[in-house]
Amino acid sequence: MKVLHVTNAYPTANSPIYGIFVKEQIESLQKSYEFTSDIFFINAREKGKREYIRRLVSLRKKIREYDIIHCHHVFCALVVLMVRSKKNKIVVSFLSQGTIEFNARYKIPLADKLYKYIIQNTDARIFKFGLPNELINDRNSYYIPNGVNMDLFRPMDKLEAKRKLNLALEKRYILFVSSVNVDRPEKRYDKFRATFDILKSKYNILDIEPLLLINEKRERVPLYFNASVIHLLTSDVEGSPNSVKESLACNTPVVSTNVGNVVDLLNNVKNCHVSHSKSPEELAEYCLSVLANSEGVDLKEVIIKLRLDMRSVAERIIQVYKTM
Repeated sequence: MKVLHVTNAYPTANSPIYGIFVKEQIESLQKSYEFTSDIFFINAREKGKREYIRRLVSLRKKIREYDIIHCHHVFCALVVLMVRSKKNKIVVSFLSQGTIEFNARYKIPLADKLYKYIIQNTDARIFKFGLPNELINDRNSYYIPNGVNMDLFRPMDKLEAKRKLNLALEKRYILFVSSVNVDRPEKRYDKFRATFDILKSKYNILDIEPLLLINEKRERVPLYFNASVIHLLTSDVEGSPNSVKESLACNTPVVSTNVGNVVDLLNNVKNCHVSHSKSPEELAEYCLSVLANSEGVDLKEVIIKLRLDMRSVAERIIQVYKTM
């Protein structure tokens, strides 16, 4: 069978890690000998929203060659549904939470109706943050978060990681992650800074420094997690945050706001905490607890236990294809 992956999130020369998780998932699926996979990239981020329309004709021609069309994002699903053939089976991977995915960057009129239209007209749906209540009993809806490349993300010596990043060896670093820039509103860098300032001013923790992971080369990303003592995620909105899973794979504790499926990922995980109030004060208290606990914890086992390594996730998606 032939699979065409249609995505609007994929690395480019200008943004080498934008959509890297989509790219890595597709590459893991391409290792299966049961399916052949190709990619159709709609670069609307750099070329503008009209790129969806401009690509319609070429997509209509391309789509006839494939049995399964896997759409990575709701916008891609809408475009595919406009040009699908009777032969095509449509899978859509939601990258965020329902209608929030429509409105993450743009205010889309009738977002609720468009979301329902996609649900009703696709053959399978993959959610990365947990199944919506109305689809819990739907046999064609699946909860499959992104997987982690355990060969790339693995524990290493913190001092060595600091040296490779030219960081101060005596400092303890708290990590902030944003794929594009520090100002993405949903990532809430302001809350990260407020939490950091509380740790310094209220709790007199003076040996800490912020460490920003922004648009870095993929092979260097594990250095940031390994150089840090905490990955502090302060987002207002997430699906299944990949940075949390990558941090765990590197044995770096996570303190996070209660977003996406973070509660599922960190449930009963030692030295990791989820703030339900999402306030800088509570986040700072949890960070203080982690900083005071020097006992190492094998956090990467959480990823293995949850079957969130890249290979296991690829196997689950392939099983979705086989049911279609």
